[in-house]
Order: sequence, then C-alpha cells, then structure tokens
Amino acid sequence: MTDTHTQKPPPRVDLSQQLTALHEQVRAIEAAPAPPLRNLEEIVDVRYSIDAARRLTEAELQVLSQATQLREEGLKRARTGNTADGKQLIQAARALLETEPISAEAHLLGESFQLAAEAFISYQNGHHAAAELTLLTAIQECCRLYDEYGYDVAMRRVHLGRNIIRLVSERDPLPALELAAGLLNYIEGDHSAWPWPHLAVDDAYRLSTDMRHALTDQVLSEIVRLVPQGAPHIPIILQSSTWLGMTEHTPPSLRFHRARHWLQAHTSAIRQDPRSFMEPATSFFAAPPARYVSAWRALTADLQALTDPPARPKY
Repeated sequence: MTDTHTQKPPPRVDLSQQLTALHEQVRAIEAAPAPPLRNLEEIVDVRYSIDAARRLTEAELQVLSQATQLREEGLKRARTGNTADGKQLIQAARALLETEPISAEAHLLGESFQLAAEAFISYQNGHHAAAELTLLTAIQECCRLYDEYGYDVAMRRVHLGRNIIRLVSERDPLPALELAAGLLNYIEGDHSAWPWPHLAVDDAYRLSTDMRHALTDQVLSEIVRLVPQGAPHIPIILQSSTWLGMTEHTPPSLRFHRARHWLQAHTSAIRQDPRSFMEPATSFFAAPPARYVSAWRALTADLQALTDPPARPKY
C-alpha cells in the first residue's frame, strides 16, 4: 500500500536565490541599530596614562604631554599631505624627549610612540625599508617597557606589527601574507606564532577577547588589501602554503571561528566559487559585525560581486 502521507522533498533553491537571500539578510542586519562599542584605543591610552601617572613626576608627564601634542599635530598634517610641516613637528617632539631632563623610563615611554610617528614620515617619503626598521625598533622599545617597567604593551605591539605588514606588502605580497598569518594565529592564542620571535614577550594574555577580535579585524583588512579582486598574483598566493594560515595549535575553546569562516568565504570569493562561499559566509553573517567592521564590509563586497559577477578569469 502506498503511504499517502509521504512528504515531498522541499523544492530546491538555486544558488543565485541563496546568494540573494543572504544579501537581503545582510542588509537587514545593517539596517538594525547596533549596540555601541567601547573605544579600545582610548581604553589602552587611559591605562598608559594611569601607569605613567603612578610612576613619573609631574614635570615628566608635562614633557610627554607636550611631545604628544606636537607629534599628533605632525601626524595630522602628514596624513593630509603636508609631510614637510608634519616632519618638522615630529622632529620638535623628538627634540623635547632628547633635551628635557626626564628619567630613562619616561624617555622610553615617549620613544615607543615617537618611533612610530617617525616611521610614518619615512613611509610618506617613500623610504619603506627605513620605516620598517623604525617600526621594529618601536616594537623592541615596547618589549623593554614591559620587561623593565611592566607596562601593558600587548595591543600596541600587534598594531605596530600590522603596520609592518602594510610596509612589507609594498614590495611583495607573499611575505606580507606570511606575517599576517602569523599575527592572526598569535592573536587567536598561539603565542609561538608571533612573527618576530626576537622581539617576543609573554604578554599576549593581557589582550582581552574584545581586543583580540578588534585586532583580528585589523589584520583581515590587510589581507583584503593584499589580495584585491582580479590581482594578477592571485594564483600564486592561493597556491602558497601560508594562505589561510590559521593553525590548529590554538586550543579549540579559544579559536575565533568567525575569523576562520571569513577566511574560507573570502578565499572562495577570490576563486569565484559561490557554492563553497555560501556556508562559511552564512556563518559569518549570522550575527551583526560587532568588532569585525572591516571584515564585514569586505565580505559584503564579495557577496555583491558573486551575486552580480563581472566577467573575470577563474583561478
């Protein structure tokens, strides 16, 4: 006897409909009000200020404050194209640090920020190798701040590392991707993956989960910049063993599955493979952006390109 209650399988939804539905879901999430996020850089700055206020004299704090004002104004001008004036102000900040009678600790604290500003001027003037060396020295000074005085430099070291990735990418995207893979693994929880082992300190535990997600987003944004859609070097990069370099060394409980989903989806988008894109992208888009603002924006662009793809060669 035939079972008249046998259910028919649901109608198959084609891939273009799935992509369109996901796009609509993304738009709905973007249209909803997002909860405010704490400014993590301000939090770190406050920590620096509290530590410094406990340890330095009023006169030293005043010198560091004056140097910071000069340096920030110099960076502001340099970012708007006035590199000459910016360099002059940053040099004035350097002069304060070198001529005022401040302690070795106060000088080191100012130096860790001063070097980063000087690296930016070198970068603006096209001196990329000098800028990279200066940033490495800035990381070294951060290590000293932690080792000798106990300052919390974990977030700053990662931020400086991300800037080095950008510099390295100017000459070759492959080693830059290797650095990015190492940095992603380090942030996630594999402390042995820090890309500059000669400049390592055991301070990663100081990074809150919130900070780690925000820093991961920064590194993912560099990966987007390193591998733009349609770039001629994409086939070489996709064959590299370092691509998607998130390892299995991190304990499962610490893994950032959302970042891993993003990497899988973005790779599928680069390969123009919408079928393998759907599952990890759906997982990534299952929640609002939160700290993954840059990653969300990039994957939304990937989704748009796959929904309405231009004619491009497949890799």
